[in-house]
Amino acid sequence: GPDVYLFPGVNYTIVMDGAPGPPLRIGVVSNPSFTSINLADQNQTIGSVRSISIMGTNVLNVDLTEISVTVGGEKCVINPNLVAKSALSCDPPNFVAAGVYNVTVSVGLNLLLDVGFLKYILNGNGNDRKEIVFPAAAVAGGIGGGGGVLVVVAVVMIIIIAVVVHRRSSKSKSAQVASLLIQMENMENAMAEECRRAFVELQTDLQDVTSVQDKNYPFRDFQTFAMRFLFPSASDDHIVLKPVQFQ
Repeated sequence: GPDVYLFPGVNYTIVMDGAPGPPLRIGVVSNPSFTSINLADQNQTIGSVRSISIMGTNVLNVDLTEISVTVGGEKCVINPNLVAKSALSCDPPNFVAAGVYNVTVSVGLNLLLDVGFLKYILNGNGNDRKEIVFPAAAVAGGIGGGGGVLVVVAVVMIIIIAVVVHRRSSKSKSAQVASLLIQMENMENAMAEECRRAFVELQTDLQDVTSVQDKNYPFRDFQTFAMRFLFPSASDDHIVLKPVQFQ
């Protein structure tokens, strides 16, 4: 079991029919962690030394039955005699087809860790072997082993999508600019038409005033105009119109 608990453990005993059982302990420990495949296992010949070592920490904090290792989705059988606190060993499966396969370690139901890749090289002459590669090398190995078609297709699709998105964005911006220019032109035309109408109306009013002045229409003095406007029925000799006399 684990040597270090994250929190103080709790000791308890189960009593059945008045008889206490053996003392038990519950504690909280750190999750095991797996980081990489041991580089010493590179270039192993398939069929001879088949086990690989996976490096990690806190491996013994969980029961071995809760740990599962897969290579390309196929089970890598764990050797219970080669499990330590910082590593475990397993026997990877033999694949019929050459290629690069992902090595994954799962702990329980929720912890899933990718620790590397195994590249299977099958020569067909009894000299088949497997190599440990890292993610960048795995991509390169996939290209050399026939997975390059998928990578190239994916890259081409990404480029095509980027070009299409860029062209659509450019067309959309061009359409917006053209629409704004048309709106500005329409506003300018409307403003020019409004100014022209106002100017014509002003010219017409000035001509009316000028024509009235040129005809020399007769007009009355203010007193006569006010009396006829305010008192239309009054005569010209109304008492109000007579000058005031003082005695």
